[in-house]
Amino acid sequence: MGRRVGRDRRPAQRNRGSGRDHGESRKAKPGAPTLQIYLDYQCPWCKTLEDTHGKTIEELAAAGDINLVYSTKTFLDPGLRNDASYRSAVAAACADVAGVYAAYHDEVFANQPTTEGEGYSTDQLRTTFAQAAGINGDKLTAFQQCYDARTFGNFVKGVEEASAKAGVNTTPR
Repeated sequence: MGRRVGRDRRPAQRNRGSGRDHGESRKAKPGAPTLQIYLDYQCPWCKTLEDTHGKTIEELAAAGDINLVYSTKTFLDPGLRNDASYRSAVAAACADVAGVYAAYHDEVFANQPTTEGEGYSTDQLRTTFAQAAGINGDKLTAFQQCYDARTFGNFVKGVEEASAKAGVNTTPR
């Protein structure tokens, strides 16, 4: 299970073939390989991957040369004694419904605390990052309601459980 960003609007998966165009989507070319990236928004190595290769990966996806799938994990929460991975994954799923997954994803990583385990504040996840990603007005209200109700909480837990069963216990992968 993962987040496939783009045309497919199911919360489970979206095709990120659109890069940063916030909802306009392109499908991967026929026969294009799938690049599935497992990430945790608190993982410093995941941020390093995004910082060093994110633009290239997005360009390949935008050109249709790869089918990009993000699978968001939350396994760092217990060891860091917080729930920031879970809450940021829920917020990212809500941003997906608002049509700005790519921009929200980028905001979360751009603002990852320098000290691992500090996590993200509720205000950052439900307001600051959302507005920076272009969510405002009625869409912001709907996003915040989605986040506050943890609408995709079971989905996020399911991704973690399924990936753990598949042997994915590290990120990025």
